[in-house]
Amino acid sequence: MTENEEQQHYHHSPETTELEKFLSRGLEKIEPFTSQILIGCLVLTVAAVGGILFYRNAEATQQASWQRYVECRAAEDFEALAKDYPETTVGHWAQLQAGRLFLEEGLNQALTDRSTSDDRLGEAQKAFQTLLDAKPIPEIEEEALYGQATTLEALSDGKNLDKAVDYYQQLLDTYPESQHAAWAKDRLESLAKPEAVAFYKWFRTTNPKPADRPMPQDFPSTSEIPSLPDLNLPSEESAEKTEEMSTTVSPDEQAPAFPENPEKKSDSQPTGDRPPAPETSESTTDAADAKEVPVEEKAETSPEEKANPPAEEPETSDSKTESTKTDDPADS
Repeated sequence: MTENEEQQHYHHSPETTELEKFLSRGLEKIEPFTSQILIGCLVLTVAAVGGILFYRNAEATQQASWQRYVECRAAEDFEALAKDYPETTVGHWAQLQAGRLFLEEGLNQALTDRSTSDDRLGEAQKAFQTLLDAKPIPEIEEEALYGQATTLEALSDGKNLDKAVDYYQQLLDTYPESQHAAWAKDRLESLAKPEAVAFYKWFRTTNPKPADRPMPQDFPSTSEIPSLPDLNLPSEESAEKTEEMSTTVSPDEQAPAFPENPEKKSDSQPTGDRPPAPETSESTTDAADAKEVPVEEKAETSPEEKANPPAEEPETSDSKTESTKTDDPADS
């Protein structure tokens, strides 16, 4: 074996499999369309992301609409919800509930307030008809047919009972197994009688109105309400003057009062259960005189007078006699 043959033996390339051959042929065929394939993949990716976002947004909107449906209370609330979400399941259910509440209010007011009753029944008729025109799901359509038939019967004047009869019959034909089927059959039999026509004609001639509210029972039996008593309240001007006087206080009045010294209290102050002794006229006069007599100011003594004080005068016999008389208690 020559050297060239040995090199060829050791560098022998492996044989290609059928899968490798297939992939290589496919890559050769799609290589001219590589850019179009990349664009297609990008479009599919964007579409998938958009679909996911749309689904999440729709789910969030549906949850918000049902939450709002739960929070609704009045017929107007359900009607507003139906307008905000038209052509949706929650919107159809809201429209049905609005019609039900309008119908209930109209029937409750039929014997007490005809004007209000007709207004509410008219709103119920519009709500049910709007729902039937929207072609809702069967459960909602069944209830709408029943509600519309009942509303038209309550609004009838005896001449247009055939409208109510048509909706009762449509309910039986479309939903024979309905929970309202027995009631619809009974109403069809009753409305076919002349007595029903006469009753609705008479009922439309009546015009009930709400009665006046009675007076409270704790009032006296008089036709007039008693007037309030005159409380003589101060006017605004006098109140302002009083407030100004209370705010403008002199400094003497604002100073705090110090407690009196118990040693300087007069003897007339009551002690215990004893009342104070009345003051006599003499003591009162003496006090007044003491207040009126001015106190002489002492002249300042010069240094010479302090050094040589004046000599005291000797007592005379007359002064001694007067002092003796004053001190002697027997003479008094």
